[in-house]
Amino acid sequence: MLIPSIISIAIGVIFFIAAVAIAIPTLISRHSYRSFVGTSTAHQVLRDSHASWLVDRALRALAQSCTLEWRRVPGIVTATLDTEAVTVYLAAPSPQPPLPWETSSNGLIWRARLADLQVTPVEPTTPNPYPGLFTIGVSDAGRVFADLDQAHGLISIGGDEASRREVARRWIEEASGRPWATGIVLLVGLDASGKKSDAPGTTLNDAITFVESGAPGLVVVEGEPRPEQTARLLRALEAVDSRCPVVVVGESTDARWRFTAQQNGWITSDFLPSARFTPAAAVLAPVDTTLSATVSA
Repeated sequence: MLIPSIISIAIGVIFFIAAVAIAIPTLISRHSYRSFVGTSTAHQVLRDSHASWLVDRALRALAQSCTLEWRRVPGIVTATLDTEAVTVYLAAPSPQPPLPWETSSNGLIWRARLADLQVTPVEPTTPNPYPGLFTIGVSDAGRVFADLDQAHGLISIGGDEASRREVARRWIEEASGRPWATGIVLLVGLDASGKKSDAPGTTLNDAITFVESGAPGLVVVEGEPRPEQTARLLRALEAVDSRCPVVVVGESTDARWRFTAQQNGWITSDFLPSARFTPAAAVLAPVDTTLSATVSA
């Protein structure tokens, strides 16, 4: 009788060890960001699959903290994520952030440590307050995001043709793949890979009507719209509650935000740090990589 009991116990121990071996990696992948926090290079920040989820949770925590302290959730122009903290650059000064956020630059910059954010409880139903947030790339400041909703005007991606189409492809993919994605993407004159397309699809007038409706989403257009179409788009985008950024793949004289995608894998603008949008980008930035606390309209 003793031997069967020993065998039964041994089998039970084996099954327990196997279950733990399976469960621990699963729990770590779902609930821990330690693998991200421990990284130290920009390339790892760019490639890390936890980054978008970490930023999503941080910004939902920000919104919930503001609500609990009866504060208005601020608009942000850009956010950065590094190995220690999340930093947001506000559209307007707000010198009294909720805990655990700290402020600088007269209330234009809020920063919270990842360690503090990870222990801040967040209700699962709390939405991300910035549905227009898109990844720009990785700079010396960390992973860089911009809230395209804050442009309130056309956004253009100029520069090298293959590179600007690659940036467009990434934004199109991200629009439906982010944790906070709306899933509504309208493409005019190009396909999901960012390449020019003459296939029948959404017309620009259809897209303009969608933007005018105030619904959240993303519109990506091949080439600059005609003047009368631009006028309609600008009227819709200038609305305070506009939630559907319009991106022109190519140069646009009417664009309020202009990005330039370079062949070496860097993307530049006049208000964000230069960032690498591909892991194989050059090591050194072509221009200054400092972040400004102010944004020109």
